[in-house]
Amino acid sequence: MATIKDVAREARVSVATVSRVFSGGAPVREETRRRISDIATALRYVPHSGARSLITSKTSTIGVLLPDLYGEFFSEVIRGIDLAGRQSGLHLILSNSHYDRSTIEGAMRAMRGRVDGLIIMSPDIDAHALRANLPDSQPVVLLNCALRGEAFDSVSIDNVGGALAIVRHLISHGHRDIALITGAPRNVDGQERKLGYRT
Repeated sequence: MATIKDVAREARVSVATVSRVFSGGAPVREETRRRISDIATALRYVPHSGARSLITSKTSTIGVLLPDLYGEFFSEVIRGIDLAGRQSGLHLILSNSHYDRSTIEGAMRAMRGRVDGLIIMSPDIDAHALRANLPDSQPVVLLNCALRGEAFDSVSIDNVGGALAIVRHLISHGHRDIALITGAPRNVDGQERKLGYRT
């Protein structure tokens, strides 16, 4: 397997110059850049992502922590994140908490330094767990978590308001016998929708 030193030797440049070409650092003359790229391709050289992230402090990776990976809903969530990430040249690392708080805390610790940001969907997560397991500089977006009034970026669904609006709409059209399927007892979304349904 070719190394950065092999590419530098063949291109008759320093290792630092090869590194600049692949890290997008300081400018390199176009002729030199092209020669290094051609030689790297011929040698089948692939830059080491770990070494590059030490230099750039970027991993081009997003961590995604979900309560489950099974089912159409979570598949669509992952698909949407992946499509948006790819448009920005980002890769995903996925972890499944199985609705277990200690598992998701362990996953957060395991992703330290390996991702540029985290998307967390967990009904059991709280501010203390986030602060205890993530560095202060770690960008985090909470996806439909139960945290309220905390200084974290979040995207949430108004389950109560949505269920209430649906029931009112049905009643306005003359329906009176309206059933609700809530799902599993621990499903936070289902419980919030039940609250809206009963309001």
